[in-house]
Amino acid sequence: MRKMLISLFVCVFLLAAGGTALGQGSGIGWFDFVTDLRAHGQVWLLSTLQVDSTSDLKGNVSDTEGVFTVADNAIIDGQADAVQLTVQGYTTQTTLSFVVENSGGTDVATISNAGALVIASTSDLQGNVSDSGGVLTVADNAIIDGAADAVQLTVQGYTTQTSASFVVENSSGTDLVTVSNTGLLTADDVTSVDDVTVGDDLGVGGWETITAQTTIVVSDGSTVTPLGTYVPISSTANTGTSDIANPTAGRLLIITNVAATTITFTDTGTLKLSGNAALSQYDVLQLLGDGTNWLQIAPEGDN
Repeated sequence: MRKMLISLFVCVFLLAAGGTALGQGSGIGWFDFVTDLRAHGQVWLLSTLQVDSTSDLKGNVSDTEGVFTVADNAIIDGQADAVQLTVQGYTTQTTLSFVVENSGGTDVATISNAGALVIASTSDLQGNVSDSGGVLTVADNAIIDGAADAVQLTVQGYTTQTSASFVVENSSGTDLVTVSNTGLLTADDVTSVDDVTVGDDLGVGGWETITAQTTIVVSDGSTVTPLGTYVPISSTANTGTSDIANPTAGRLLIITNVAATTITFTDTGTLKLSGNAALSQYDVLQLLGDGTNWLQIAPEGDN
């Protein structure tokens, strides 16, 4: 008991004088716990400190023997309008300044001393992500995987936008596709494997190229089923038909006979021709669908 009182006296004397208090075990001195500890100088802890209530720590908290570890959850509850957490690199810092690890010690998020943020998995970012100092750059592939039935990507121009609102470049920075603030799409080449709908004027500054479909072999009375605008046909002998499928309104159909035979389309049924069209090799027939019929729109090309 006498030893404990002497220790307590020494500890209190040092703290009150602005000196250094030395603690061992789970408390201060030889005590198991302390209900109120106030120090004006340095407090050295040689083991684990367990705090059951609020602690007002002023100055620096450090571990001179190695890495300072907080072995529990930590919440920073700001008490004033100020930066709530600052991680400041060392004067010659080259390693990462901030690291988040999982329980296995694997890095899941890091921030380099230059400010590069690396996240190893999916990030749920709510609100706006921006670079107030310039252009926000994503230096990797980006996939937009919609989580709901909504617009998945919106590019909104500035209030006084005059430059292009959307640009696709190659690796050397050359523009390949641009969309102006008025909606004008500009591209060197456009290839579509499905339908393209143009609601306004379509200007073609170069060649308009129509890809030939697979050649259809025609026999007497057979149905010609076109799968595109430019349809080569052939036959093993002279033959004829009056049935062409899919006269969808607005579709343009160009038929050319590539065989050394004569294939005749009869002006009857849904074929509205200027007369029977007998196509010899390389002759051409141009038709326009109206939803029910195929209408001949140009004289038969006898070639």
